[in-house]
Amino acid sequence: MRGAGNDFGAQRFGLIPGEGGWSAPEILERAGAGQLDILYVAGSDPATAVSDRAAWEAARRGVSLLVVHDAFLSQTAAAADVVFPALVLPEKTGTVTNVEGRTLALRAAVPGPGQAREDREIFSLLAARLGATLTYGTAQEMLGEMRAVAPDLAVDAVTPLPPARAAGGAVVTYLPDLDAAGGGDAPGLIVVLVDRLFTQGAMTGRCPGITALAGAPHCVLHPDDAGRLGVPDLALVRLQTAHGAVALQARVRDEAVPGQVIVPRGFDRVSVQTLVRWQEAIAGVEVRLIEPAGAVR
Repeated sequence: MRGAGNDFGAQRFGLIPGEGGWSAPEILERAGAGQLDILYVAGSDPATAVSDRAAWEAARRGVSLLVVHDAFLSQTAAAADVVFPALVLPEKTGTVTNVEGRTLALRAAVPGPGQAREDREIFSLLAARLGATLTYGTAQEMLGEMRAVAPDLAVDAVTPLPPARAAGGAVVTYLPDLDAAGGGDAPGLIVVLVDRLFTQGAMTGRCPGITALAGAPHCVLHPDDAGRLGVPDLALVRLQTAHGAVALQARVRDEAVPGQVIVPRGFDRVSVQTLVRWQEAIAGVEVRLIEPAGAVR
């Protein structure tokens, strides 16, 4: 199970051209149903990245062996039976695709610590222990195999993402019905989990500069909704859905969408993923004031 980022909703993991894989939610659903014996997580942290915390917890309970291959002891790694230490970007040669969708070449600048290894070396050594041989041996060979699945992939180029399509081929668009969402004194409030550039995760939380830019765990309200709720800017509020509750700093901003409570992920100490479930299109949320402005820094 390899994640390219924090969104576990649309990735697919087919390894051979022409063969479809399971999406990340499908992997976790099968694990949670006891249909998988082993779950191998590489370079990702579903314990914090999966938008449905209950789905991850069920998946962990449903497998007898969890193997994690990562550079830091994330929440997922802490719950694993086996952890393979991996290198970070300045320590390995290969490619990385940034948030723009641009693929960049990597060249190792410094050696890695201890027994940490490059990703492909970990996979190759593991395969050898299992009596198999992986065909790639260099970063260029791996890039060639990736191009067999994604022909537009090229170094220093942006790879276009195809639009999501329904079974009939129509492009999928989604506009929530705010009138259908309940919860809160402001009618139609729904919770929307989003990703931010600056976070406080297992890796980014080690950098004081990024931690400062991320600020406190928070939610964002439109001034009209905040006014109806009596919530001032920077107050501490409690968000409650049918599935869970969290306490966050409220930020009142004009750029917020009326009717939506925007909740950034990436603050590992507050599990906002408890608020939602994958099976629901939208989740109504109740917002209650706990402490006045300035209670959270």
